[in-house]
Order: sequence, then structure tokens, then C-alpha cells
Amino acid sequence: MDVNNNSDTIFVETLMIVICNNSDIYDKIIINYWFNIINYISKNKLENKIKIYLVFGKGSNTQKFKDIKKNIFIASCEENFKNILKKTVISIRHFSKIYNYKYLIRSNISSFWIIDNLLALTNELPIKNVYVGPVTRKWGKRTWFFYISGCAIIMSKDVVQKIINTNVNKLNHDNADDIEIFRIVNTKLLAFPEYDYFSGKIIHKEKNLATFYHDES
Repeated sequence: MDVNNNSDTIFVETLMIVICNNSDIYDKIIINYWFNIINYISKNKLENKIKIYLVFGKGSNTQKFKDIKKNIFIASCEENFKNILKKTVISIRHFSKIYNYKYLIRSNISSFWIIDNLLALTNELPIKNVYVGPVTRKWGKRTWFFYISGCAIIMSKDVVQKIINTNVNKLNHDNADDIEIFRIVNTKLLAFPEYDYFSGKIIHKEKNLATFYHDES
């Protein structure tokens, strides 16, 4: 399935999917943070610049989020930790049929974005071969390998297409989804000299502007 030339899709520069699940702290983050971010985008008429969807699995309780129900997507898999990769791939495939975008961001419920700074960053990105975000590492068979943390994976549409084209049966569900995305896209990490990319943050060096930070506490 190639979604690059679908005339029926809606254009948005950046599409963000946020992988979510219910817990007391996560529900509070949605109400206190994601509600405000989504409302900020609407209030400032940025819907053509960025669109955000919160992604849950089946069996999740989303009734308390009815004020942003248009921004909630229930993936066709049960809600559990082992299905994070499935939720990611299902939502990418679903929204790629609806939206024509330049960039797709895979993020987490406990990842926090400064929207204006994010839009400034995407304005500096090339159109193709984009796989960028906070860098983390894992020990392989002989050496460390570096990949983009799932808390903030920014990809161009051609890179996302590699995920869409991957046979579901060939996905390794024993891998964390960010590691599996790295394996599928097989794309070098893209960096810009004016930004620091490290696990949990993206910061503009000269202007000291934070685009993103991640908090597991």
C-alpha cells in the first residue's frame, strides 16, 4: 500500500501519534497536558501544521476524555504492554490512509512538547530520509547500536512508508517498538548541528530552546 499519492487524503504538515494507556498518573497527564496542547493547536489555528491523536488499545477507558474524543483512536488490538508495537503500526497505517503529511511523529503519553519550537524544528528538516529524535543506545551482539527513542521518533513520509509496507508477520514483537522501527526503516540517524539530541530531550544549542522532553516519573 503506497499512500504517497492519494488525492482523497487531508494535508497536514506533521501528524503526531501518541501511544497511551490508562493509569491514574497517565489519565492526569492527558487531562492536564494533552487537553491543553490540543486546545492550543485549535485556538491558534495550527490544524494544518500539526494534528495529534492519542492511541489506545481495545478495553481502554476513554470516557473521561470526551472533550477531545475527536483526537482519540482505539487500535484494533487489546490494551497491554506487549501490544505497543501493534498499536504503533496499526495507527500509522490507519492515519496514513486519511492524511497526507510531511512528517509523522511517534510519541508517548509522558512525552512533553513545546509546539511552536517543534514546528520551528520541522521547518528545518529535509523532505526525505528523515529519522531523527532523542538518541538512545542498546548493546547488540558485539557493540552498541544507536536508535531514536520511541518517546519522540520524527520520520518523513518515505521512511514511514517502509513501516507501512512491512509484512505484519515479519514484525518482531519481542523487540521494543522503537527498536523494531529502527530495524525496519534501516535509515541512518539524522542530526542537525544546531540541536542537541539525547535521550529525553531535543534542545536548540544557540537559542537554548527546548523542543521536547520526556519524564517517566
